[in-house]
Amino acid sequence: MRKFTLEVSEQNFSLVWRSLNALEENLLKVIDEYEDDPDSELAAFAGNDLVYLRLYKDELEKSAKDAVFSESAFSLNDEVLE
Repeated sequence: MRKFTLEVSEQNFSLVWRSLNALEENLLKVIDEYEDDPDSELAAFAGNDLVYLRLYKDELEKSAKDAVFSESAFSLNDEVLE
């Protein structure tokens, strides 16, 4: 696996965190919508993506906490970070 290092501010991390949470919500909606449809594989594909996304979020959260980002960086509300 290739790796790279990216420096982000707490504000930019918050934007990424919110986006990942929005993607997670969308994947859950797809799973709910298509899980009972025997002709569709969308729920299975979304489920796989959801697993990878949650694993990535766990790793990202640990890195952010190691960087001593405040709890407000993980907030999902629309307030502006300062």
